[in-house]
Amino acid sequence: ILNQLEPGWLIIILMPIAQVVLPLVVAFLSLCKRMYKEAEEKNATVIEYDKDFRVVKERYTYKEYSFANLNPQMIGEHQQSNMALAITALLISGFDLVESQVQVAVKNARLAGRMEKIRDNLYMDGAHNRASVDALVETLKERFPDKQIHFIVGILKDKEHSVMLRKLEEIGSSFEFVNFQHERALDAIVLYNLCNSSSKVIKKDASEVDFNENS
Repeated sequence: ILNQLEPGWLIIILMPIAQVVLPLVVAFLSLCKRMYKEAEEKNATVIEYDKDFRVVKERYTYKEYSFANLNPQMIGEHQQSNMALAITALLISGFDLVESQVQVAVKNARLAGRMEKIRDNLYMDGAHNRASVDALVETLKERFPDKQIHFIVGILKDKEHSVMLRKLEEIGSSFEFVNFQHERALDAIVLYNLCNSSSKVIKKDASEVDFNENS
């Protein structure tokens, strides 16, 4: 039984004695305390990324398990911890994993809208909160350190758009704000007015965006 308490945090209940797998976001201390309390109440063993299981130079290790030459196509350091979390969850759930199968699974894993490569120099990402925008910015810094980054942005109005925009401005050379069809869509003019970049435009509709213009 998988009981998801927060995004990225899973309590894996196998029997009266459970095991809890914590990914890299253990840095969120208040949430961490909740998880440890939950684990204690369920008499669960806590297993932490980079302490009990880890990925170093394309090799995953946990106890006696070791899988080498893991080359995920999904971009970003946080995807390494996500990959390790998934493998660990399967192992402690009793799955008998074979290295060659893990290699193929990792290589073929895809998640639409998460640094998804549309073509050369064009990526789509659905970052929608502080943590995911932080991860996106760090990934872009690492992946394209010497490139100018042009953002095409649309955000829902119930998101922390000001916080997200400030983070994107750290690396964005220009911004294009678009309106899109959704009942919770934030008007592009709001983002335009909030943006501190000197290079910014508005497109009344996402269909007006020229994806070749800034390739």
